[in-house]
Amino acid sequence: MASYVVAVLLFQQFITVFGSFSVTVPQQPILAPVGSSVTLPCSIAPAGSAEGFEVRWYRPNAFTKPVLLYRDKQVQNNDQDSQYSGRVSLDLGGLKEGLMSLHLINVTVEDTSDYNCYVSSNVNYESGTVLLKVSALGAPPVMSVSPVNGNDWNVSCESKGWHPKPDLWWSDSRASTLQHNHLQYKEDNHGMVSVQSWILVSPAFSGLLSCTISLQGGENREGRIALRDTMLQSVAGPWKPAFIVTILIFLLSIITAVLWFIKFRKRESRTRKTIEVEKTEPDGMEPQKETVPLLAPEDMKSVEGDLIPENDLAKMKAAEVDIILDKATAHGGLMIVQDKIVRDAMKDNVVDSAVDSSKFTHHTCVLGKNPINSGQSYWEVQLWGENVPLKESWSVGLALATANRHTDRPLISSENFWVLSLREGRLRVSTDPAVELPVRQKPQILGVFLEYDEGRLSFINVTEKKYILTISTKFSGAVYPLFDPKKGDKAPMKILSKKKY
Repeated sequence: MASYVVAVLLFQQFITVFGSFSVTVPQQPILAPVGSSVTLPCSIAPAGSAEGFEVRWYRPNAFTKPVLLYRDKQVQNNDQDSQYSGRVSLDLGGLKEGLMSLHLINVTVEDTSDYNCYVSSNVNYESGTVLLKVSALGAPPVMSVSPVNGNDWNVSCESKGWHPKPDLWWSDSRASTLQHNHLQYKEDNHGMVSVQSWILVSPAFSGLLSCTISLQGGENREGRIALRDTMLQSVAGPWKPAFIVTILIFLLSIITAVLWFIKFRKRESRTRKTIEVEKTEPDGMEPQKETVPLLAPEDMKSVEGDLIPENDLAKMKAAEVDIILDKATAHGGLMIVQDKIVRDAMKDNVVDSAVDSSKFTHHTCVLGKNPINSGQSYWEVQLWGENVPLKESWSVGLALATANRHTDRPLISSENFWVLSLREGRLRVSTDPAVELPVRQKPQILGVFLEYDEGRLSFINVTEKKYILTISTKFSGAVYPLFDPKKGDKAPMKILSKKKY
């Protein structure tokens, strides 16, 4: 035992005199999620006190702007990279054992980098490099469905807030991978990645369609949509009942026509007296039924799957809520009347006198006053006014409470806006890029049906009692109804729900 102690003392003396040591760091990258704390290991071998050494942690090409500098037995802050101020530390107690690991808190995407652990004594220096990889799990996918060319269906999937760039794939209920039609990535100024994809499917497709977004470490988000329920019922309406009803009407019309023809032939074969008797004593056939026009075959296609059953519409209206416009959120160029009507004030160069975080500063929007965070809600918006034509442009939908009201970018789902818009004669959905919908007739009254807990938002042409679109997603907080009458459009938007004017 005595000989071992002597050997250790001699070895430490050797390090002191000749400065012979090496730096040990992990060879594998260190992984850390955004917002977490992480330790980047670094030590000297053989183990010994490093209290009298200089320890410098720095990123490539930034030796003079260190992440952390320990010198003269204390941490120096004069030349520190400001990005790490207050976020890094060194275990000074561990220096006695040759441990000089860097502790980093509140990890951000910008922290992804190589970190050099540089250790120097009076006579020698060594260094090692640790790679830190930062990951961010993005938001749950937002999925939406819309018809394309009257034949296929476009299913869109998008999510934001990922790092690094994730993988995305589509699959069916049998876990079979499907080929997508489009995949697009966008990276913001902070390195956060948004991903958007869509896939075309035929009306014959049934079952669940899944969109999975995954990081290399295995963390993933998955969105699912039941196409039989959502696409064929919520988007295009319940096509089977409508189709069956249409066929029954058609057959009934054929039967009526045949009976009329048979009766007509019988009348021709009778005498005038018999005919006169039949005229005065009808046998129950009503003349009005004989003149009912037959439903043309081409009309069946136009009505197939569009109409909303009366009981479904009644359930929606039972969830009607009182929407009151919140003037505190309104853009300065809007006029609010009786808390229910919003229109463009037709003012030029409107600039708010004071910056207000609650107001929209670029888009001419206003929010409803009361937040929605559960249950079902329904409201209607009239898109015309007296002595003015039907609105040519508008946007109606939802905004998350935390959505940026000062953005000058389009209001899109990845920015926490779920919006249906009319512009240049086309309906657009707030995906990125936007998905256009065919427009048979511009809505005069638009219905909005929110099923918050189920993650469904439906837009309805109330006048025609037809679905326009259903968006499926999961909301991460309270949402507010959003209305944008658009600049330069004289027609107002009027909230019809509950209290009416």
